[in-house]
Amino acid sequence: MKPRDCIFYLDYGIIKVFAQKYLNHIKYGMGTGKAQEIEEFVKELQNTDIMIIDEHLISKQIFKLEQLLNIRVIDR
Repeated sequence: MKPRDCIFYLDYGIIKVFAQKYLNHIKYGMGTGKAQEIEEFVKELQNTDIMIIDEHLISKQIFKLEQLLNIRVIDR
């Protein structure tokens, strides 16, 4: 099952898709600039409660993203 299929199966909708060329950054699993871009988007939207990332992250990266965004983060 593809990640997008899981989103619809769980009755979630895709609000926006962010793309990152290289996902091997240590802190967030993505560049700091991209993480800040997502943070700004989440703050503007104000009703986002979960972010699903179509990539494997280590638990430390998920933790740091959750702290930055103040929402639940799930990787595939």
